Order: sequence, then C-alpha cells, then structure tokens
Amino acid sequence: MHSYHIAYGAFPPAVFTDKHNGPKQSWRVAILPYCGQSTLYGRYDRTKPWNSPENLAVASTAISLFRCPGDPNETASPMVTNYVRVVGKNTVGGLPNEAVKIGDVTDGTSCTIMVVEVCGLDVKWTEPRDVTVEEFMDIVARSAAPGGTNSHAGGFHAVMADGSVHFISNTLSPKTLRALLLRNDGQTINSSDY
Repeated sequence: MHSYHIAYGAFPPAVFTDKHNGPKQSWRVAILPYCGQSTLYGRYDRTKPWNSPENLAVASTAISLFRCPGDPNETASPMVTNYVRVVGKNTVGGLPNEAVKIGDVTDGTSCTIMVVEVCGLDVKWTEPRDVTVEEFMDIVARSAAPGGTNSHAGGFHAVMADGSVHFISNTLSPKTLRALLLRNDGQTINSSDY
C-alpha cells in the first residue's frame, strides 16, 4: 500500500469503477505489482469488469498474501480473501475512486485502520467488495458474542495507515473501534487503548 502511495501520491481507492459507476477493479489488484505479482497484474484486463471471464481466470490464481493462514475454513476457494478495507466517507478506504493520501489521515496514521482481517465473507481477491464502518462493527460484535468466530480467537488483525499490524480485541468498545476506522474525526486513539 505504501509503495503504491509512493508511486501515485495516494493509497489506491478501495474500488475503481467504470464510466457507469459499476465496480471494475479492487485495490488488491492495484497493489499486485508491489507484491511481486507484476506478471499476474499484466494478465488482468483493466478495461473489463472484475467478473469478466478473462479476469475471473486471473482470480483463480491463489495469492497467499491475501489469505490468513489461520482461516478455519481451509476448504475455501483459493480465490477468496480474508483482507478487506473499511470503506465510506472519512475512512482510508474512502468512497469509490477516492484516493486517500497520508496527509488526509489527520487522526494519525498509527491509530487509523486501513485493512482488516475477516472470515466468512466469501470475497474473491479480485472482487471490488469491502465493508462499511457499520458492517465491520457488526462483524466484530458478532465475533465477540458467544459462539462467534473469526480467524483468531479474541480479535482480528488490522493494518494501520502507517503500515504497522496490530491484533485488536473484539471486545474493544464500539466508540474506540469507530474512532480507529475513521481517518479525520478528531478522535486520537493511543495504541494502549486497543
């Protein structure tokens, strides 16, 4: 993500759309050249929808970087990812086609979430689908409930806007979680708070 930011001056939009605002490409496709996957990136046809036959053929290549090794669903398709961005107004994932810059993260890059780890969403790694703040807060609340599941007992991994990775408890207060998901709400959170 940071290598993409160096090249383009901003993080990749979570969703790239076509001229009719239909989802065309995911941020995961956009970062392929920075993950040692330039050849695969070259096979992805950015002029066609993500679910075109040509691009689904690319999606059939398993990318271990996009899978949590602890995912309890070992039989999931190799096309599925565990890593999504939280999207929407004032998030690092932003709105469709919105390229958020490091300077836009005014609450601090070390305390603002950029990517989260989830299980069971069945998102293909090429699919331009992520989660909103409310959807992710619901996922965390459900995983904290008795019988709730996620890749890891007790919480989830998150990539912060500074590139660091933290394990965050699923019992974190909703107020603190929301503050971590928003980039410019004026709520500065210390790492000791999560």
